[in-house]
Amino acid sequence: MTKTSASIDTTRCPLCHEANRCASAAGDAARCWCMSAEIPKQALQLVPDELKGRSCICQACATRHGSKAYSSAEVSTALFVDAAAKTEAATEKGHLETPQLKSTP
Repeated sequence: MTKTSASIDTTRCPLCHEANRCASAAGDAARCWCMSAEIPKQALQLVPDELKGRSCICQACATRHGSKAYSSAEVSTALFVDAAAKTEAATEKGHLETPQLKSTP
């Protein structure tokens, strides 16, 4: 069953369904933990299609799948996945605008 936009809880991790603590979704992207992390491609591939680009992976799941932390000077963008085009993108605001991504193999 496909979730509708109204039924998607963007505060929950699409993998473990716990709180994702996404500051970017709350409008404060600069303070989000993901701004200084590299999210592994294998973790992103586990996100159900209907939640890609809509609900962020939590820090625990990113770590469990091999996330690497970087200083905010090294990484200044949040990671999102464009479900329609099946492409990965990162932007300062958390919108799917700039197709630039740093991912692990």
